[in-house]
Amino acid sequence: MTRLRAALALLLTAAIVGAVAAVLADGRADRGDVTVFGATVASRPGESATAAAERASREIGTPPIVRLFSSSRPEPWPKITGLAGSADVVVSFKVAPREVLDGDVDAYLRDWFAQAPTDRDVYWVYFHEPEDDIERGAFTADEFVRAWEHIDRIADQAHSPRLISTVVLMCWTARADSTRRWSAYVPADPPDVLAWDCYNAAARDGEYASPAAILDASQQLSGRAGSAWAIAELGSKLAVGDDGAGRAQWLREVASYSRRNDAAFVTYFNSSVGGEFELEDAPSQRAWREIMARH
Repeated sequence: MTRLRAALALLLTAAIVGAVAAVLADGRADRGDVTVFGATVASRPGESATAAAERASREIGTPPIVRLFSSSRPEPWPKITGLAGSADVVVSFKVAPREVLDGDVDAYLRDWFAQAPTDRDVYWVYFHEPEDDIERGAFTADEFVRAWEHIDRIADQAHSPRLISTVVLMCWTARADSTRRWSAYVPADPPDVLAWDCYNAAARDGEYASPAAILDASQQLSGRAGSAWAIAELGSKLAVGDDGAGRAQWLREVASYSRRNDAAFVTYFNSSVGGEFELEDAPSQRAWREIMARH
C-alpha cells in the first residue's frame, strides 16, 4: 500500500506540474496576442528627438511600442534604440521604388536587418501611405509592391522572427467612397501586418466618431488580405468645446475596440504635424497613459 500511495503521489505531482506548465504556456500565448499600445516620437520646432521622447514619457508615460519615421533610409539601430529604449518599434522609412529595384540600397538594408535587435518586435514599414504619391505619379502601385517584395526578401535573409513585415495604408483608402482599390497596394504574398493610419475627422464638427465607424473597414480588409490588423497612426484633434474629457473617453473606446478585434498594436500620433493631434490636455494624457499601461 505504501508503494501504491507513493506511485499515486508521483502521478498526481506529474499531473499538477503538467497542468501548471500548460497554464503558463497558455499565458505566454495569451500575452503574445495582447494589443500593444504606444505613441509616435515627434519633435516640436527646435526640439531634438531625444528631448521629444523624454517629454512624451513625462506627459503620457513610457510607451511599450514606439513609432518612428525616416524620410529616407532607416536610421541606424543605436539611434532607434536610443529613442525607443526597450520598447517594440514600428519603423517607417522611404526610398524611391526605383532605387530599391535597382539594388542601390541592398547592402545598407541587408546590414540594417542583420543588426536589428532580437529582444523586441520590430515592425518594419517601407513607404507608409504610398497612395497619394502613386496618385501624383511619383511611382506606380506595381513599382511600390515590387519594391516592398524586394525589401521583404532582404529582411528574410536575417532569419529573425522578431522582424515583422508591415504595410501601412490610409484608413481613407479602406472606404468605399475613396475610389481606391486597396488591394493594389498589398503584395500577393501578404505582409505579416496590414496596418492603417486612422483619424477622427468628425472633430471638426465637434464630435468623436465611433471606433466602429472609423476602424471597421480597415479591420475587415486586413483580415481579407490574410494579415494581422493594426493602427499605425491614431489621432483626433480636440472637438470644439471639449476640455479633453470627450477625447479621453473616445481613446478608451478605441482601445476597447482594438482589443476586442485583436489589433497587433495601436500607436497614437502624438504630434502637431498635419493638425493639432498632440495629447496636451490632462484627461487625454491620463487616458492614454492608462491604456498603454494595460498592454
